[in-house]
Amino acid sequence: MTADYAVDLVRHAVLTAVLVAAPVLAAVFAASVLIALVQTMTNLHDPTVSLTPRLFVGGLCVVCLLAWMLERLTDFTTELYRGSTWGL
Repeated sequence: MTADYAVDLVRHAVLTAVLVAAPVLAAVFAASVLIALVQTMTNLHDPTVSLTPRLFVGGLCVVCLLAWMLERLTDFTTELYRGSTWGL
């Protein structure tokens, strides 16, 4: 394994991880902003009120996108075992 191949492998692994995690993180971030806005308007600052909807949104997003996420990770693993040059 050359240094260039190792760098390409790490770069592709990080990009795949970001691609898989980004939709869930974006949904949880949007829910957090909305919850914070509602809590500020109602002056209700209970930690349970902010945590429960975020967990629900994150879990729902993972369930809805699980097939897509597994497909991306499977594609990455398949290319890894083939010894691909990652399209470079």
